Amino acid sequence: MRFKSLSKTDGVLFLISGICALEFLYAPQIPAWNTAGVFPSIPIGVRFSVGEALVGTFVVIVGGYVFGGRAFRSGRIHIAPFGYKALTGLFLLSVVLSLGVGIVLRAPGLVTEVREFIIPGLLFFIFVNLTFEYSTEYKIVRMFYWTGIASLLLGVVVFFAPSSIPGNMFTLSEGGFWVALYAGVFSAVWAATRLLWNGFTWENSFIVLGALGVFLLWIGNKPIIFTFFVSVGALTLTALLSKESSIVSRARNLVIALPSILVFAFYVIPASAKNALVKTFAWRYLKIQDVSSLQELQTNFASAEQKQDLSAGRFDIWGSYFQDAVSGLGLAPDGLGGAANVYTPLHGYRPGFPAHNTVAYLSYHAGYVAAIAYVLIVGFFLYQGFRYLPRQRWQNGVFEKADLVALFSFVVGIIAVGLVGGPLKDFRLAWFFWFSVAVLIRRWSTLTGERQKA
Repeated sequence: MRFKSLSKTDGVLFLISGICALEFLYAPQIPAWNTAGVFPSIPIGVRFSVGEALVGTFVVIVGGYVFGGRAFRSGRIHIAPFGYKALTGLFLLSVVLSLGVGIVLRAPGLVTEVREFIIPGLLFFIFVNLTFEYSTEYKIVRMFYWTGIASLLLGVVVFFAPSSIPGNMFTLSEGGFWVALYAGVFSAVWAATRLLWNGFTWENSFIVLGALGVFLLWIGNKPIIFTFFVSVGALTLTALLSKESSIVSRARNLVIALPSILVFAFYVIPASAKNALVKTFAWRYLKIQDVSSLQELQTNFASAEQKQDLSAGRFDIWGSYFQDAVSGLGLAPDGLGGAANVYTPLHGYRPGFPAHNTVAYLSYHAGYVAAIAYVLIVGFFLYQGFRYLPRQRWQNGVFEKADLVALFSFVVGIIAVGLVGGPLKDFRLAWFFWFSVAVLIRRWSTLTGERQKA
């Protein structure tokens, strides 16, 4: 597809995707409402990066045109594909009612939640209503893939030579560059999936091994590590369900190879680097401080396991959210943007402390009705993915069979990390995530030979 033949929709999608891809590397995360991290940004009372401003404008204008135009022409609004309509409608109704409650009660976090939860979430409803070519889908997915390759390369540079990177190139804070590595996870999963489905190639093998090395360097980034291994688990399960002997054999080899490579890499690196990794792992995963060697970790682990909460207080946080949500009788008790009464022995009393769990977050901010609908929607999505993808025979000349498995596995990883980290709120990741979900949902009916019902 040549540039001059692009439709307006394709052109807008390419533009915003390109800006979001750039800001994965240039400004991985906007840490707070009043800042945009680095230049460039757009100051309108508060500051927005160019990418976030474009995504927000896209949601308002295109969303208004899609929903308003369809409602005007047919008197109906297409909120989701067939099979998802009832649950999605229930979820959306609950969110809208909770938004209204938040407006009436002037919830302190309402504006932030609209910016970080409502606007990115609306991308799903827009993407499933837009019509674009297979080649457009593929090129945007590949754009995210190459963004991931770049993030992996930058991960090495940032770790070993941070001073060599211009200070305004991207955020180097703990919560900054880490977000960019989600794109690296996608690239690694994409390469691993092609290894399983298409067989060995040096390119894909090098990408997977390189990604493992980068993730080992950034082992303190628990969300990235968790997302990667859940995604690998999803693609491995899909491979095993395919029952194709060559794919199943490669999947079994992958299960053995990945941990073996990590163990080998750990024992061959210099002692100083090994001790640094042990110290990071001990604190981030086991909450054990002042560990400087593997021997000290082994000595202190048993006693620390009895004293420390390895969930970092998450179980107490989730309990607080679920308990506060009960008073809403199915809706948000304090409206969208309320401040839950959170208390944990680790953090103390901290109203409004992040939920670190998508279901707990929805239970309090949108109500139990929305939370239950979300769980059922995710369950139905997983059922369709693991049912249709393993034995798929469909191929349109653009996506390979492995590509949809890679997309599905990455989406599963992002959904899973939301169960321990909270809902997806970064607009760059949300753009590619919801686009991937829309691509997959479009395929379920195609893979089974059904016709999509409007």
